[in-house]
Amino acid sequence: MRAAALASLTLAVSCAVAPERLIGPGVHLLREPIRITGTNRVFDFAGATLVGSPEGTAADAFSGTAILVEGGRDITIRNARIRGFKIGIHAIGVERLTIEGCDLSGNWRQRLHSTPEAEAAEDWLYGHQNDDNEWLRYWAGLYLDRCPGATISGNQGHEGQNGICMTRSDGCRIFDNDFSFNSGWGLAMYRSSRNVVSHNKFDWCIRGYSHGVYSRGQDSTGILVYEQSSDNVFAYNSATHGGDGFFLWAGHETLDRTGEGGCNRNLLYRNDFSHAAANGIEATFSVGNRFIENRLEECDHGIWAGYSTETRIAGNYIARCANGISIEHGNRNTIDGNAFEGNGIAINLWWDEDGDLFKTAYGTKRNVMSEWYWIDGNSFRGDRTAIRLRETSQVWIRANNFVKAGTLFDGSEFHHIEENNIGDFENLAVGPEERVSIGRNWWKNPPLKIDRLEEPVKTVAQAPIPAPKVDGKGAAFLPAGALRGRAEIIMTEWGPYDFSRPLITPNFISVGSEATVRLLGRGGRFEIQKVPEGIEVTPRGGTLPATLKVTASGSGRRFAIGVYFPDTGQTHVVPGFALLTEWNVRWHRWESTGAGKPPADWEAVKASDPLDSAKLSSLDFRWPGKPSEKVPADHFATIASTEVDLEAGAYEIRTVSDDGIRVRVDGKVVIEDWTWHPPKAHSANVVLEAGKHSIEVEHFEIDGYAQLGLVLRPSLAR
Repeated sequence: MRAAALASLTLAVSCAVAPERLIGPGVHLLREPIRITGTNRVFDFAGATLVGSPEGTAADAFSGTAILVEGGRDITIRNARIRGFKIGIHAIGVERLTIEGCDLSGNWRQRLHSTPEAEAAEDWLYGHQNDDNEWLRYWAGLYLDRCPGATISGNQGHEGQNGICMTRSDGCRIFDNDFSFNSGWGLAMYRSSRNVVSHNKFDWCIRGYSHGVYSRGQDSTGILVYEQSSDNVFAYNSATHGGDGFFLWAGHETLDRTGEGGCNRNLLYRNDFSHAAANGIEATFSVGNRFIENRLEECDHGIWAGYSTETRIAGNYIARCANGISIEHGNRNTIDGNAFEGNGIAINLWWDEDGDLFKTAYGTKRNVMSEWYWIDGNSFRGDRTAIRLRETSQVWIRANNFVKAGTLFDGSEFHHIEENNIGDFENLAVGPEERVSIGRNWWKNPPLKIDRLEEPVKTVAQAPIPAPKVDGKGAAFLPAGALRGRAEIIMTEWGPYDFSRPLITPNFISVGSEATVRLLGRGGRFEIQKVPEGIEVTPRGGTLPATLKVTASGSGRRFAIGVYFPDTGQTHVVPGFALLTEWNVRWHRWESTGAGKPPADWEAVKASDPLDSAKLSSLDFRWPGKPSEKVPADHFATIASTEVDLEAGAYEIRTVSDDGIRVRVDGKVVIEDWTWHPPKAHSANVVLEAGKHSIEVEHFEIDGYAQLGLVLRPSLAR
C-alpha cells in the first residue's frame, strides 16, 4: 500500500470523550510527530503503521519521532506499528502513561564497525551520564522521561538499538514485552526506582561479539540499571545472549560526588541471564541487592559484584562460566544455596591495591576491605576451583556439598570450614600460612595433618526470599529445544542476527585447503546452484540450519556459488577466492624497552636465531598465551612470508593484529601500525600484474592477548 503523508497531528484533550482512532488503517509516512497531551484518554491506532523514513533508508539515517506525548496523565496508546524513526514513542512528564500492544521494531541503530575478525573501539556504548538525556544520542523504541506510574505491556521491539529507555520514572509496571535482538539495551533505567519488571524477553541484546575471537559486549545488555535506581523488582525475565544479562552500576553521584546512595535493595528473582558475552549479572558499588534463583550459564562471570555490600546471592544455578561469582572489595555478603557446576572458579573473592578508586568519594567513605562472608549450603560439582580467596578475611564456609572439585579451597587468610560434605577433590590448597580452621566436616578423602575444631562456629541461617507479586503471565523463557549458547550469537553490521530469515556467514568465501560456510535460519530448504568447475561444495542441498564445506582444486582464482531458498524463491550469490599457499613462519624473542614500547632494534630481532618455526597454509593466530612451548607469551616477534601466483587485478589485504604489524608486497610497505594496541583491523588495496608476488608480514607482541591474521582477496569494488 502506498504510504499516506501526514504533516502534523496534535491532540490536546480534556475530559471530553476522545476519538478512538487518530488516523485510518494502512501505512503512513510521517513528516512531523503525532503530538498527544491531555487527561484520561485512550488512543487506539488499530494496527496502523507509522513510517519515519522512505524505503531503502539506512538504519543509521532514520530520523524523527513517531509519537510525542508531553504532559498530561492517564493516557493510553495502543496497537501502533512504528518503524524507521529515531524514537518510536517519546513521553515527557506524563503521569500514569500506558503503552500496550505496540510494535516498535526496525527503528534507529548504529552501523557497527566491529567485524568477525576484530573489535572496533568506536562501537562501545557510554551510558554513564544521562542527567541531561545524553542517552538520546542512542535513541530508542520507547523513551520515558519523568513518567511515574507508567504501564508498559504487550509491546515488541526488535532490530533497533535500544528497546525501552526510562529516566526519573518511578513506580512503573513493565511486563509481557519482547524487546529482543537489539544492538544496545533491551531495557535501560536511570534514576528510576520502585519499578516492577516481569515476564519480559530481552534476549540477544548485544554488540561487540565474535564467537571464539572476541567477547566483550561493549556495554550492551538485556537490562541496564544505572545511577540511583533502587528498590526495583526484576522477576521471570529472559535476558540471554546479551553483552551482559543484567548490568547495575551505582553511578557518578555515589562514586565521585557524595560517596552515598547507590542502586540498592533491588531484587532479581528467577530470571535467565545465561550465555552473556561478559557477565550474567554485574552489580557494583551498591548495598542490599538480592539475586535469587536465577539461571546463569556459559558467561565469563556468572555474577560480578565488585564493591558490593550486604548482598545476598541465593539459590542460583551457575554453570560452565569462567568464573561463577566474582567479588572484589566486597563485604558482609551472603552466598547460600546456590548450585555451581563446571565453572573455572566457582567463588572468587579478593582485595587488591586499587589506589585511584580508594581516593574517590566512595573510596574515602566506604569500607573497601574484602571481609565477612557467609558461604552456606551451596553445592559444587566439577569446578576446577571451588573457592578462591585473596586478601579476604572472616569467611565462614559451612554446610556446603562439594561433590567433586579440582581444588577445594585456595586461600590463606583466617577462615572457618565446617559441617561440609566433602567428596572427591585433587587439592586442598590452604596456603602457606595454614590459618584455616577446619571444623567438623564429612570427608571422603580426609586431608592429612589438619587440626579439627571440637565445636564449629555457628552462623545465622538465612530466611527464604518469598516470590514477589508481579504482573504478567507471558512465557518469557526460551522454550525447550530452542537455540542456546554463545555460538548462536551471530553479529551483522547492524546488530544480532534474529534467525527469522536465511543468513549466509561468512558472506565472502576465502578458500585455502578448505572453508566452511554456515547457512542459518529457522527451517526451510536450500539448494546449491551455479558451482563453477574446480570448486566442490557439500552438501548440495538440505534443511536450514546447515554447514557447507567448500574446497578448491586450483589457486589464485575468483569464483561464486549460488544458494537458492525455495521457500522464499530467492537466490543468494556468494563470492569467493581460492588461494592455496604456504607460509614460512618463524618466531623470535626481543627484550622489553618499557611498557607499551616496540622493539628498539627490529633488524637485530629479525636477524637473531628463531625460537621456533612452522610451515602453515594460512595466517590466523589468536594467542591467549604462548605461540608454542619454545616461545614466551610476551615480547616475541613473528615473521611470516609467502609467494602467491595471481591473476592480474585489484586485491585487498586485510589484517588483524595485536600488537604491531607491517606488511610488504613485493618489497613495498602497504600496511603499517607499529604500535601497542588491542586487536585492530587494517586493510590495503593493491593492483597487481599477473604472475608471482611476495608477501612478508612482521609482527611484534608486547604483553597480554596476542593476535595476527591476514586475508588476501580480490577487491570487492571490482
